[in-house]
Order: sequence, then structure tokens, then C-alpha cells
Amino acid sequence: MKKIHNRNTVLTFTVCALVFMSCKNTGTSKKEQNKNYNYTQIATGQVKAYGEDGEILSDLTPGDALYGQDANYLKGE
Repeated sequence: MKKIHNRNTVLTFTVCALVFMSCKNTGTSKKEQNKNYNYTQIATGQVKAYGEDGEILSDLTPGDALYGQDANYLKGE
């Protein structure tokens, strides 16, 4: 009976360790998000931002899912 108890303890510990390790934050840090890159942005002529279904979007802000299209930077005008 003692061997079964030890197996259960080891199994419980292993499962808890795996759950704990899987909860590790792998997201992008604020420092990485605010990183400035040294390159020239090319004007593409895009002045409207578009959604996933082709609809025109307005008022996108940093952090929104579709923010970052050329129209957000107004380099196309």
C-alpha cells in the first residue's frame, strides 16, 4: 500500500509542476512593444484601415488587433 501512496504523490507533484510551468507568461513585454527600429517607412498610398471582412475601420489605437496598418501612420497621403 505504501508504494501506491508514493506513486500517487509523485504523480500529483508531476502534474502540479507541469501546470505551474505551463502558466509561465510568454507574452511580449512592454519594453519589447515600445522598441524603436531603425528603418525607413515607405509610403504605400493606403489612407484607410480595413477590417478582416473588408470594412473600413476608424479610431484604431495601439494595442487593437488590427492596429499597425499603413493607414495608421498616415504615410500614404
